This record gives sequence, C-alpha cells and structure tokens, in this order.
Amino acid sequence: MARKTLIKKWLKDQGIDCELEDVPNIALLGSGGGERAAVGMLGSLHQLAQDDMLGSLLYMCGVSGTTWCMSSLYSDSDWSLNKRCDEVVKKLKGPTVELSKTVDWLKLRKEQKDQDFNLTDFWGVFTASYFMKEMNTRSLSDDAHSNSTNPYPIYSAIELDLNKLDCTKGVWFEMTPHESGFSGLGAFVPSSCLGSQFEGGTLREKREEMDMVLVQGICGSAIADGQRNIAEVVKKIWGLFGGKLQHNMLVILQG
Repeated sequence: MARKTLIKKWLKDQGIDCELEDVPNIALLGSGGGERAAVGMLGSLHQLAQDDMLGSLLYMCGVSGTTWCMSSLYSDSDWSLNKRCDEVVKKLKGPTVELSKTVDWLKLRKEQKDQDFNLTDFWGVFTASYFMKEMNTRSLSDDAHSNSTNPYPIYSAIELDLNKLDCTKGVWFEMTPHESGFSGLGAFVPSSCLGSQFEGGTLREKREEMDMVLVQGICGSAIADGQRNIAEVVKKIWGLFGGKLQHNMLVILQG
C-alpha cells in the first residue's frame, strides 16, 4: 500500500490524477545473463531514475544475474528513494569479499546437518563474494517486515526436472518476501519456510530459512544445465582463487 501511494503521487506529478485502486500495476522484468545482467539492471534503474520513471514501478522481477543485483539493492528498505544504486556500483568496482568470510559461511552451511549442502552453496557464495562483492546473509522474509517504499521484489528460478519434461505450469518458481512457490500450479508456502521439508502440501520439518546468499545460488542459472556447467563453475572457482581456496574447501568437505 505504501508503494501504491507513492506511485499515485508520481502519477499526479505527471498530470494523471486517479484513485488508489486505479493505480496501474507496472513491473520491471529483468533477464538472465550473469554479471552482465546484474550490471544491465543497475544501468536500467539508474536511467529510469534519471528520467523520473522509477517512481512508476510497483513490481521488480528478476532471474539469474538480475536477482544478484536485486539482492544487493533490497538490503536497503528504501533503496529506490536514495543512492543505493550508486553504492552497489562502487562495490562492483571494489575488492572481493575476504576469503575467510566465504569459507566461514560454507563451514556454517556444512555444519547444519538438517540442510542439503551441495554445489549450489558454492555457487551462491561465489556469486555474492566475487561478482557482487558483498555477503547479504539476511533472509528473504525479513524484507516483509519493513514498511518498504520500494517496488515489490519477485525472485525467479527454473525447476530443471519439470523444464526437461516440458511441464510449463511447474517450470517457474517465484520467491517473494511473503510467499514462494509455483504460480502456474497455484502452490505456495510462506517464504519463512524456504529450506523446510514438505510432503503432499504439509510441512513435515521446519528448518531455518535460507539466507540471500543461497537464494542467489538457486536463482543463478550457471548450474542449471547438467554436468558440463557444473564442471565449468568448479573450474572457474579454482582458477580465480587458486590453491588456497582448494585447501580450504577440502577442509570443509572433510570436516
């Protein structure tokens, strides 16, 4: 409601006077494309702000690289009203996150016995620390508790197995601060349950909600196309961080 009120004011400034219930639902849809998509999203938002068009957006949706950008932006509950975009750009130009912090995050994930520890964890922490240069360890549902004036965020990912079966209704998985699920199937759960176990639509085991580092790993499409892409991700990680990271990863996996 807070966002719609701002859009109503923005429309009035453009010479369009309407009731709150008549405010149009305008969304910005971000494409995939890794780091280029993240930078492209920042550029688009910057230009929208320059042209006084950012105030028209009710929703912001992303997949893959654009979700990395969104994760950084939405760490500020009022980013659309301040200079958060410029801050993210500065971070992209700066140094990567300290290796010790990424290793500590992976160790913590490995020690959580009720969680599935896999390559998605590595991709998430690599994306956050190397591309976006910051580790956002808040949970997605945390954003639901702020009276945000930002466009409402929708993070998207593809369900690989259903995509292979050409099951179009169950392909797209959406995550928002309030609920997450398959819009095509009408199946949603509270986002605070992301990471928990369900069976037949019933919560079987409540687990700690995943943080935004892992969400970035899930939304990123780098490991969505089988073993070849997995091998490429591992090769890239080793090439960037060298033997020191390899030693630390072995310690984590063997610990």
